[in-house]
Amino acid sequence: MGLKTFLLILTCQFIVLNGVQCQINTILLQNANYSFRTSTSAPGDIVMAGLFPVHYDHDPFSNICKYLNEQTVQWIQAMIYTIDRINNSSDILPNITVGYIIRDTCDSASLGILQTISAIPNEIGDGLVLRENLSPPCHCANESNLPSPILTGIIGGKRSRVSIPVASLVSNFNLPQISYASTSPALTDRQRYKSFFRTVPTDIYQAMALVDIMKHFNWNYVSVIAIDDSYGRQGLNELNKQAKLNDICMAVIEYISDPTDTVTISKILAQIENHPKSKVIILFTTEFDAVNVIHQAELRNLTGYVIISTEAWSNSLKFTRFNPAVVGGMIGISLEGRTDPQFDQYLRTRDLCNNMINPWFLEMWRSKLMQHDVNVDQVVEQCSISTFYHSNYSDDFYYQASKAAYVMDAVTALAVALHNTLECNSKYCPHTELNRLDRTRLISELANVTFRANIRVVVKSTSALAISIYVVTIIILILISITWSVFIKYRKTAIVKASNFAISNLLLFSITYCSIVPIIFVFPKTRVTCSLALIVFASSLTLTMLSIISKTKTIARIFSGELGKPNGKKKLYKILQTVIPLSICILQICVCSVAIYLDPIMPNIVAASNKKVHIVCSSKHKIAYMLAFVFIALSNFSCIYLAFKTRKLPENFNEAKYICFTALIMCCIVVTLIPTFFTTTGPLQDGIAALGCSAFAIAVLLCIFSSRVYVMLFKPELNCREQVILSITNYAFTNCTPKRSPSPSPRHMRRRTKSRLDVIESSFCNKELSSSEADRLSTSSNHSACVQENTTVINSSPT
Repeated sequence: MGLKTFLLILTCQFIVLNGVQCQINTILLQNANYSFRTSTSAPGDIVMAGLFPVHYDHDPFSNICKYLNEQTVQWIQAMIYTIDRINNSSDILPNITVGYIIRDTCDSASLGILQTISAIPNEIGDGLVLRENLSPPCHCANESNLPSPILTGIIGGKRSRVSIPVASLVSNFNLPQISYASTSPALTDRQRYKSFFRTVPTDIYQAMALVDIMKHFNWNYVSVIAIDDSYGRQGLNELNKQAKLNDICMAVIEYISDPTDTVTISKILAQIENHPKSKVIILFTTEFDAVNVIHQAELRNLTGYVIISTEAWSNSLKFTRFNPAVVGGMIGISLEGRTDPQFDQYLRTRDLCNNMINPWFLEMWRSKLMQHDVNVDQVVEQCSISTFYHSNYSDDFYYQASKAAYVMDAVTALAVALHNTLECNSKYCPHTELNRLDRTRLISELANVTFRANIRVVVKSTSALAISIYVVTIIILILISITWSVFIKYRKTAIVKASNFAISNLLLFSITYCSIVPIIFVFPKTRVTCSLALIVFASSLTLTMLSIISKTKTIARIFSGELGKPNGKKKLYKILQTVIPLSICILQICVCSVAIYLDPIMPNIVAASNKKVHIVCSSKHKIAYMLAFVFIALSNFSCIYLAFKTRKLPENFNEAKYICFTALIMCCIVVTLIPTFFTTTGPLQDGIAALGCSAFAIAVLLCIFSSRVYVMLFKPELNCREQVILSITNYAFTNCTPKRSPSPSPRHMRRRTKSRLDVIESSFCNKELSSSEADRLSTSSNHSACVQENTTVINSSPT
């Protein structure tokens, strides 16, 4: 074959390829229903091209991609951020502006090739046509007048099945390619992919890490599902090699060609279920494939299995939204990536006006805001984004995964290699050398740029918070059981009768209820547990406060003389003193339940940092939370008011200082909980709520019951009617100032005092306050004894 014939063939191939490029620009930019743009660019003296899978599920016939990948939008932002930082620094390429061309590959190998060709038309033209003085290639109408940028390299792609054909193409032109995520061992072939580099380790190390995990847990019989492409097949091949060396058998090995083929995936899972001894499933797939597999596992209720993820999707937040019974205990292989606080701050300052250079950023937020029933046009017009997303990293865009660091490493490596190739110093780079860039030397310089990449194992373990909550709850329940037993044993004694045995039982029940509530905060977050947690938390605190209010109010009414006479009103009040707190508590539960129905509380994913993901309970309008806090606050204020009102009661009955103390604790809990629920996430939020319940239960138990238990067990001489009557008498004579007469006569004073004393005595000595039939039979004698003992006290008092 002659040289002219060879060049003619190459020319025809180039014209066909360039014609395809024009067709791509026409179809993708105008007819794609997922974005009005499939690329973005910024001018510069030199340009870096980026290939990113912004979308999933590419249809080659319609050229439509269906699903948006939020993390990829972040990776694009990482490339833009790194290039901006290089342009603003004098350490690398000081007087050269770096531009970029970023293309969406839709995670498709064919589209990846076409996008690469559209990004490097001048490379093909200059290398194959223009050097031989042949006709120039065709250009699209909207690109005919654009200057030709100097392309220095390609950043990407993500998947190995995209990077492999791209590497085969660009290696013909000595054009450097640096992938931030492709881990296939096939790309280590320097003969075929001489200009390919990557900032991540190969799957050989991942296979070794997977085997180490299986050896550690003594898992020697596992199942594997892999994607049917270069990543899945070659990764599984390496895993097979390592497994055989360590006597690990594989029960099921299946490949998925189409991740949307739910029938095939369901059959594979059924096949795994037929091997009951194999309880470990390794998914050697990408994120999109794994989502479909786990979704089918959830539909089949495939529980009791340990799922091991590969580095391709272990950092994804999407899997925390599945049923914990299916994905609970999942183990992942993750590439250790550094975090950049400045990049975090950069992400949180992006809004819908200052980030127009990234077209997929606006598309992402349009989709998100529509899911939250937000007026999209209004938000876009105001350029504002809710600070909830910024402060809580509540979606994939603000969750800085390890691959963002590898994107930044790839861009930096190419810039450093260019700096060295152009022989730049800290102040100057020779522009004249740009048109004659030595790509062979550039590839050599890239080979000398090294990065360290470690592989870590991410294992979800039992939280120390849960253990602490269980221990504290058990201790409180033991103390309550002891207290309750003592009160039942000494129920016929004066101090228990004076404390109102019925209300004391209600109060002990309420603090038992309150002490059990923290356990629900360690349950897996579901819609039911989220709703139940708020209801039982609020109702337990409210019931405890209402029991204290009822107890204090009853004593106050007795000493005011309102319940002195044994009549129907007194019997009715005795019933109501326990019924009213329970009724109000039930009303609170109903109100909160209706609020939750109208404004559901749902589990949501919150990424606290690049290494921590929390599942939190939240609602859109926080109606139920507000109503619950209103009930608690009203109960708290009522306790404080009654504590002040009963501050002068006898010592045996005066619980005002204890009620004040518990009310102040309640204030602290409320003041702490309000900012906690709205500004913190994860275990910290649950821990404070659980600690609040436990602290409140302990405070009530110690302040109100500990002194009485101490007297009953260790000071029985004080647990007698004489002590009670003495306290009543002292109260009656020190709080009997007449209301109207400024100068009462001694006779009038004695008559008024005696009347008041009779009322109080009748309240504590009558048959309705006795707890046994014997007391009922001896009511008359008890009353006489009370009066007699009281008279003795009066007579012995100094005149």
